[in-house]
Amino acid sequence: MQVKIDQIGHKGHGIVHIDGQPTYIPFALPNEIIELSDEFKLSKIIEPSADRVKAKCKHFMKCGSCMAQHMAPDFYDEWKKSTLIYALEQHSIDKNIDQYLSFDHTKGDLNRRRRVKLAAKRTKKSVMIGYSKAQTHDIIPLEECPIITSNILAIVPKLADFIKPMLSRKGVSHISITDYNGALEIGLDNVKYDHSYDEINYVNEQASKLDLARVVINEELILQRKDIFETFDGVRVSPVAAGFMQAVKAAELAMSGLVKRFLTDVKGDIVDLFAGIGTFTFALAQSHQIDAFDHDKFAIMALQNGFNLSGGVDELKLKTVTATGRDLYRRPLFKDELNKYTSAIIDPPRAGAQAQIKQICDSKITNIVYISCSPNSFARDAETLIAAGFEIKYLAAIDQFKYSAHLEIVAHLTRL
Repeated sequence: MQVKIDQIGHKGHGIVHIDGQPTYIPFALPNEIIELSDEFKLSKIIEPSADRVKAKCKHFMKCGSCMAQHMAPDFYDEWKKSTLIYALEQHSIDKNIDQYLSFDHTKGDLNRRRRVKLAAKRTKKSVMIGYSKAQTHDIIPLEECPIITSNILAIVPKLADFIKPMLSRKGVSHISITDYNGALEIGLDNVKYDHSYDEINYVNEQASKLDLARVVINEELILQRKDIFETFDGVRVSPVAAGFMQAVKAAELAMSGLVKRFLTDVKGDIVDLFAGIGTFTFALAQSHQIDAFDHDKFAIMALQNGFNLSGGVDELKLKTVTATGRDLYRRPLFKDELNKYTSAIIDPPRAGAQAQIKQICDSKITNIVYISCSPNSFARDAETLIAAGFEIKYLAAIDQFKYSAHLEIVAHLTRL
């Protein structure tokens, strides 16, 4: 069946209407004439769009990671921004994007992503490591990738021999790799590991052979050979094993810069909600006392230790930073607790922060920097804040998840 693509969807799929119903075709672009398979998938491009370019990776359209390498840069950027505008419109929010930051891979910005999750499976003859094929458990062996750092790409083929004894031929295991400025952490999940003497020795030998900094197996820290640090505005913090960090360092710095821009000159104390290991906490610690909260007790310990060991008050001339563990989904800070602050940084997981946002609305807080990795949950929470008198004064979209439908958002909201 030949069809002409009508438009692009907010998830990047081409949309064609068949019998009056929208059909979503991955990797198709508006105005293209394509041939569909019996499963309504792209089979052949008859007339390509002027906005179609050659993909940067031979795995494109096979692996389930990138889904927009076929888009020309200008078209790609407009589509990416439209994903945020679309989410806002669904919540009756009329706001233009004030700043859009995209890492242009045609100008040497390749291979910036410093954390990745791969699938692994043992076969009769070897070990397959790579991305999962979209909507399947099939693995596309990873031979190249324009997204991840060169350090990660180089270690992947060397991991096969290491993990082979821990893999089963019956299921799929997962490998998380994080590049801390050249120091690599490897996380293995759904693998066989019983803490036997021989297994401990084996992991030690392999980690030394591969020069790994840290090994985490089934969510448990097994080995750390090197110190690992992230530096946030002069404060060195030791990241939590298998913990969260922003995917691209340059994007993290851009977001931190916006936090400083909007909150450095505000009066009063600041609360940092979903603070993690302090990615944005220390951006303001030179000018304000900061209370930081997060559900991850190990992240909170890392944040507090980073502040204490850096000699924050005496050596770096920082204000007091206090970190507290608290599940902000089950026990959000209540309005009476929030009333001691004038401003808030909030960087919740993808689900957003409905319960915490409602408490902020009822509090005396007047300044918020909201950082989000989900246009949908951000738009939902922003609608609640706007109903409580807040206004989005500045909206930035940061494309740290290149060639995916994901987008990072930084918004400054204020009220009188």
